Amino acid sequence: FIGPVLQLDISSKAIQLLKQRYHNYLSSDESVVKRMEFIVDDASTGLTSLEPCSVGGGVVDKGLVDVLHCSAGPMIQRENDADGHEDEDVIGRIMSSVHNVLRPSRPFVFFSRSEPQWMLRRVLGRDGFDDLMSGGDGDDNQDRRRSQMLWKDVEVVKLVDYD
Repeated sequence: FIGPVLQLDISSKAIQLLKQRYHNYLSSDESVVKRMEFIVDDASTGLTSLEPCSVGGGVVDKGLVDVLHCSAGPMIQRENDADGHEDEDVIGRIMSSVHNVLRPSRPFVFFSRSEPQWMLRRVLGRDGFDDLMSGGDGDDNQDRRRSQMLWKDVEVVKLVDYD
């Protein structure tokens, strides 16, 4: 991986602080490889600053998905919005955004202190999670096909807790 590492945050203030902290990794010289780039963007609205299939290294989330999962409360049935459309939760929108900007077969890694059976149910959606647990032998509905296409390979790794 040559880079650059893309640092994204919804907060322009956070991006400004990161630029100040890591100014040594930013290059204005065309002959030097740019190692970091800082971008203000919102993962829940589509990562509009990135082109589809433009991220070739992978995506690492350091806590956004976990915080949203923990703050969302219990999983409930999705409701229709004022226009009668099914309201997709913010984690689902983030998953779709990440999938859209990743090149095929590139990883999305996120860290969570939540148990996989709860976190994956929210991240993959109920149908995607049920399909993962059943080995793909469930109903062939549109939501299930969509989640299979988005995240066909899922690996859960438990990190050692030294506390």
